Amino acid sequence: MGGCIDVVRRLPVEQVLWTGQTDTSQTWGTFWTEVQQRGLSVTNLEPGQVFDWGGGVTANVYNPGPHAGAISEYDDSHVLLVEYLGTRILFVGDLHERGEQRALAAGLPQAHILKVAEHGSNQGSSAEFLAAVRPRLAVLSYGLPNSFGLPNPAVLSRLADAGVATLATADHGTVTINVDGYSVSTER
Repeated sequence: MGGCIDVVRRLPVEQVLWTGQTDTSQTWGTFWTEVQQRGLSVTNLEPGQVFDWGGGVTANVYNPGPHAGAISEYDDSHVLLVEYLGTRILFVGDLHERGEQRALAAGLPQAHILKVAEHGSNQGSSAEFLAAVRPRLAVLSYGLPNSFGLPNPAVLSRLADAGVATLATADHGTVTINVDGYSVSTER
């Protein structure tokens, strides 16, 4: 969340896509104040939404689902499939297994690249989810050392068992994916 504050302060943001989640932290309050002060458009995410970002870039929403009760930070994390030039990149926030099931039930197709949920927490990236999505590459974002012991070895094992190549920011620094020709580079 802290990185989102810098994004809205430094970049020309046109729209904030929101799962409906809030937080009582100072970080959330600062972010939300920045959004409101800048008068940014806020769109609640719902399965079935399609965003056309121009130039052939689209994003399809597969989660969160309808909210009948309390919002779960994990089950209601966003699931966005961004597509450009036939390459599909899947962003899943901090998604846990119940949210994975909802996204699959909403028709989530296969993706070429997966941004792994919750820095590699064992609660996401289930074997069933990986088998359905069939990514070729998974990007894990985490730093070392971290107090959570992430990524969880079980997640790394599931990715390896599914034949998914991985790149981790802790090992490679910034991961850049160039979809025009589909190349991947890293920068430390």
